Amino acid sequence: MDKQKQASINNMSDNKTTNWLAYSGMAFEMFAIIGIFAAAGYFLDKKLLTTPFLLIILLMIGSGIAFYRIYKQLS
Repeated sequence: MDKQKQASINNMSDNKTTNWLAYSGMAFEMFAIIGIFAAAGYFLDKKLLTTPFLLIILLMIGSGIAFYRIYKQLS
């Protein structure tokens, strides 16, 4: 009985660790997607002299993609 209890506690601990790693991975992925789109918008605005329109548009597109990816991973 004592071994079963300890095995159950170990499984719960492993699940918490796995969940924590998955969620932190999603945060880094979201940060990277939004950052790449924002950087692309910034550099395109500088090149095409359209400040800040492309930055805002690409930032919104990147945010939408990032939130969609998180939604798909959680469902």
